[in-house]
Amino acid sequence: MSKTNRIRIFLALITFALVLGFTFVSSLVMAQRASSERMPAPDYLEALQDDLSEAADTLEPHSPVLELIEAGKLEEAAKMLAFAPLAEAPIPEGFPHFTPVGVIEVKSYPAYRKAVGSGFWPLFMHIKKQKIPMTAPVEMTSATNGMDGAEMAFLYETTEVGKLGDQDSITVEENPPTLVVSLGMRGKRSNKQIENAKARLLRWLADQTKYDRLAEDPSAFRLYGYNSPMVPNDQKYWEAQMLLKPKDEKALLSQPSSLAGDVTE
Repeated sequence: MSKTNRIRIFLALITFALVLGFTFVSSLVMAQRASSERMPAPDYLEALQDDLSEAADTLEPHSPVLELIEAGKLEEAAKMLAFAPLAEAPIPEGFPHFTPVGVIEVKSYPAYRKAVGSGFWPLFMHIKKQKIPMTAPVEMTSATNGMDGAEMAFLYETTEVGKLGDQDSITVEENPPTLVVSLGMRGKRSNKQIENAKARLLRWLADQTKYDRLAEDPSAFRLYGYNSPMVPNDQKYWEAQMLLKPKDEKALLSQPSSLAGDVTE
């Protein structure tokens, strides 16, 4: 290959990377400008905020907000509960409310469709090519401890969107109905925060009589990220979740949250 052709190929690659980067940044800026709305709060949150002392009897053990209340740090607890995440994109149909920051709760998800890949860019290119709307949250799981090199998934708004199977270097698959214990988190994710959240959920699980971990391998732990890189770190919201199964295998998923009522019958 001649030097001239190599230069042409190099310039073409640079141009492609710049166009791709511009498209990505433009999408994020448009989403940020389009919505400064906050996600709707769960029905039970107002009651928790109205009487923090009584809330201590309602909150799940090992919830950070509960520990603040028990330590007499009511102002910090109130501030933690008052945080409302930015709503940058629609959530999939039938998904439950966000888990308030500092709260642990059990909640259930309906079946949903997702595109799974090894990183952000293949997934982003897939939804752009297929004209599939971006949703929140983005799902992250890992086959190893920590979340470095995590597998990522973009969730479709409904199970009618797109088609199943391998395409565009990613895989589109159906996720069955899921039961989880979730911890609401605020701020930039770090491996230390992630491991601390995981350890807290495991302590909660160790005290349980109703639920077991769905699987012992790391895939039973996942993160749900709700905000784009354009959102300031102190406004970022995410959830750490452990997949569960009822100890009574005949139990049925019903209520959306353990704080709104038992999720099993």
